[in-house]
Amino acid sequence: MPETKTRKRRWVRFSLRTFLIVLTAACIGLTWLSMKMRQAKIEHEVVQKHCERGYMFCNVYFAYQSGMANNKTGEPPAPAFLRNMSADNLFSPITTIVTGVDEAVEIFEEPIDLSRLEFASIRYATKLRGLGFLHRCPNLDSLQVIDSRLSEIEDLSLVPKLKHLTLSGTQVTSIKPLSNLKELETVVLKFRSVRVKSIEPLLDLPNLKELHFDYDGNAEELKVLCKLSQLEVLDLQSPYKFSPEEIDMIKSSLPNAKLKFNGF
Repeated sequence: MPETKTRKRRWVRFSLRTFLIVLTAACIGLTWLSMKMRQAKIEHEVVQKHCERGYMFCNVYFAYQSGMANNKTGEPPAPAFLRNMSADNLFSPITTIVTGVDEAVEIFEEPIDLSRLEFASIRYATKLRGLGFLHRCPNLDSLQVIDSRLSEIEDLSLVPKLKHLTLSGTQVTSIKPLSNLKELETVVLKFRSVRVKSIEPLLDLPNLKELHFDYDGNAEELKVLCKLSQLEVLDLQSPYKFSPEEIDMIKSSLPNAKLKFNGF
């Protein structure tokens, strides 16, 4: 019976050029991953430090746990084995920051990635004067500044995608910069000791649907409010008692809006 010759296994062959290309690509990928892991570690340390001081940071994963994200699984968008090798915040950027202390601005000066930040709430920041830090938050969707000494809002132009804005108990006297925020849908203007001089810039907001405003009986302000025909909700909070004629004028001017007077 003739012997069958077994073929020798042939090893995979590749040129030196191919080897160098693959090696270079692998080095680039590992370098990128290393940089991202280092950044994630820095952000984790910053978050831990500030959480102890009363700040709250949420990424996509934690936002889901509190009902604020659209991720159906509640997990960061990356394979589990890769997340186990690094950190969840490597794949889940910070999307929410809520502060309630005086040193609020310090958060936005930290070496963390805020390019995916969507919601920021700043409260009781007596050292806050301007919003220059917004250049780091190009995708900001909602901003709240409450009971703070904010006086200048020109830097709102740095967040053209802003849709929801709350200014309550601030030192702002002019809302003219709002004229450039064409995406604004909700505006909340509440006052303590300082009021804005004019609300006419609201007329330049074509997408404004909801307005919460502290009305004090100013006839000029009432005229502006009656011109906001696109409004769907108008909430006028004020100790001022509206006359029947004023209520009828508002209702006739804004037939499609849900009206609230002093919370009712």
